[in-house]
Amino acid sequence: MLVIGDISLFHDLNGLWAARRHTLDLTIVLVNNNGGGIFNYLPQASHPTLFEEWFATPTGLDFAHAAALYGAKYTVARDWDAFRAALAAGLGGGFHIVELPTDRAANVAMHQQAWKAAADAAFTIEVAPA
Repeated sequence: MLVIGDISLFHDLNGLWAARRHTLDLTIVLVNNNGGGIFNYLPQASHPTLFEEWFATPTGLDFAHAAALYGAKYTVARDWDAFRAALAAGLGGGFHIVELPTDRAANVAMHQQAWKAAADAAFTIEVAPA
């Protein structure tokens, strides 16, 4: 199993040929946030005009075509049940690409909420009554 982002898969697309050529049992989980989502956590994300073009680099690619080109079974998992079912199918053998569409801005907001909750929990001091 390989977990990879859309920009990384795009850059390494011809690596899929090895899976086809060697008839690998491989499931690729493609986290597709239409760009380099990792960069949304960096300060340059606060400059949206330049950020989208130079850091996020959204491609708008439909990876179903790549899956077809290299003979992979392709599934877009839009919820957890579909994701679990696609993973189970992939673990049964063969070459599969399971795409998880995500939203970069929503991912950052969820992480910020989690970081705040963790910080609040870590710095909460309970004082016993005297």
